[in-house]
Amino acid sequence: KKIKGKTLTGATYLKPPGSLGSRWPGLGISIEIECCDDCQIYILDKTEQVQVADCKNCRVVVGPCVGSVFFMDCVGCTFSVAAKQIRVRD
Repeated sequence: KKIKGKTLTGATYLKPPGSLGSRWPGLGISIEIECCDDCQIYILDKTEQVQVADCKNCRVVVGPCVGSVFFMDCVGCTFSVAAKQIRVRD
């Protein structure tokens, strides 16, 4: 699942628990969040991996993530994360 910011400026994006259901029980979904500006993003369902890149002035809440959450090239953002591993670059 991808969340791209060409149209996400000042938006609120919510994925409540149970909404990212996979066809295969027990498996989470990988999420990519890119190029968002002044957004509120809440991923509250189980995920395998989350990547957040090139976001500005966003609030991002992720949890639970059974794998890694990657943050790349984000400016002025606030993150709240429940994950096995957090990786940060730039």
